[in-house]
Amino acid sequence: MRPPYTIDDTQWEQLVAQVGELFDDLTIKRGFQFYKQERVQQLALPGEREVEATIEGSEHERYEVTINLDELSESRCECPAGGRCKHVIAALLQYANLQGRMVNAIVNAKSNAGFAAARGAAEAKAKQKVEAASKFSDQASSLAELPIAQWHELMASVIAPLDSQTRNSQYAQEALTALIAVKPDLPPVLTPLFDLHIRLHVLVQLTRPSQNQSQTQWHTTGFYMGFHTHVAAAEVQEGIVACFGQPLPLAEHPAYWQQAMDTAVYMRRLMLTDTPSHPYFSDLYIELWRRWIEPQLSDTQVVAEELRQLEAAEDELGQTLSRASWVMARSWMHFYLLQDESAWALMRGTKARLSVESLLRFPYELVAREQWTRLTSWLAQLGPLLNIHRIESLSVYSQFWDQATEHDPEAEERMWEALTGMLPLARKLYEDKLIEFERWKPWIDLQLSSGREPLSFKVSELAPIEKNAPELLLPFYHQAVERYVAQKNRDGYKAAVKLLKRLAKLYKKLKQDDRFEHYISSFADRNSRLRALQEELRKGKLIP
Repeated sequence: MRPPYTIDDTQWEQLVAQVGELFDDLTIKRGFQFYKQERVQQLALPGEREVEATIEGSEHERYEVTINLDELSESRCECPAGGRCKHVIAALLQYANLQGRMVNAIVNAKSNAGFAAARGAAEAKAKQKVEAASKFSDQASSLAELPIAQWHELMASVIAPLDSQTRNSQYAQEALTALIAVKPDLPPVLTPLFDLHIRLHVLVQLTRPSQNQSQTQWHTTGFYMGFHTHVAAAEVQEGIVACFGQPLPLAEHPAYWQQAMDTAVYMRRLMLTDTPSHPYFSDLYIELWRRWIEPQLSDTQVVAEELRQLEAAEDELGQTLSRASWVMARSWMHFYLLQDESAWALMRGTKARLSVESLLRFPYELVAREQWTRLTSWLAQLGPLLNIHRIESLSVYSQFWDQATEHDPEAEERMWEALTGMLPLARKLYEDKLIEFERWKPWIDLQLSSGREPLSFKVSELAPIEKNAPELLLPFYHQAVERYVAQKNRDGYKAAVKLLKRLAKLYKKLKQDDRFEHYISSFADRNSRLRALQEELRKGKLIP
């Protein structure tokens, strides 16, 4: 929802500062809990600097909150605390989210503010910001003609006053605010690119090593990233993904293709030097190509050249090369060139661990393109690669097969081949598909071959087979009865009788009552020495 009134950067900073001055840390944390629990039931902006909200309390009571954004101390709440309470914080966090601001800035307001004691330092920092902004403005008018690398040099000068700060959400917000403040008037086609690059620049500051740690050392040994830094980086990463939702009309403005390709080069380098433990840039590089570049190409020359650059990266980067990111990037270029077998060979041949999410992005794209035959082939090839992961991660894979079988007549046969090849790890998925496609006999054969017990299934799970092919359940139940009797204990006998009752119903459903009577009589005679079993049979009214 687009808010009727928006808050500018200066107003936002003032609001965060007021929160830090007026609220203690415990109140802020409790307000954050209320916000996460979605207790803000209603929120309205009756005026530009007013917020009204209804908050659900701990005992499900409702409190009306009125907030004055200019003078937060004048805010009121119907709760006993009266105004400086967790309900006001929850409303402010909801307001921040509505405005597209980082809620962590408010959550961390108390710890990061450094109010009176740091006021002098803040003023000095503000002066530095003004000087940096002035330097940026001097060259901003020619930003459209400058190479991307120079954009980042200018951005670095703008946020240099923040270098001493801890890398957390507060730092990220201040850096983004400073960069947005110096954003020049740009042609519409460059605005999304600038928005992307300021966030990329901040993400680099959050995730890359300090100057006293070499790139090779950082990549091979990694570096400690604190929890708050990781949270901030993840938030900025989400903002970058949102940037790709904006249109980048290069077809209408071909003069700016160079900036787009320079962006691809810049992101390629970041992606290829990702650390295995924190691959922040791999998905972003893929999204750049998937959302902005490849759909607007008139031929494959640009993709082919990108593939050549990627292939040359191994010799250039050596130990700093991120293998998983490198393999996925090359696979996507082969994908765009319709060289699917080359992509599959790359992914099968690598020792790097490829995430489920990165692998499943291919079928997502094929569904979007409605390339159903190709989707079938990709799903068949991805199965063994996904098989190294937990089966819980394969539910989306199953849904893709549903779409493939709906549109491609040959997909079902290939699905069975793929799923049987993924056993035993994909057993649950295979069983569910057998039931879904009403392949009752293979399902029963699978249970018989693995020694599964009928009583381990809910009645509802076996109901479709009992309704459509009850005769197939007979050997499943009979074999289990014999196993239970062989245990020669009371629990085993009770389980056997329970199954015998089900067998009686099945034979009746099949109109073979006489056959069951003959079986139960023979069964009782054969086990006449097992007195406990005989007792259970009588209790179950199976024998007189």
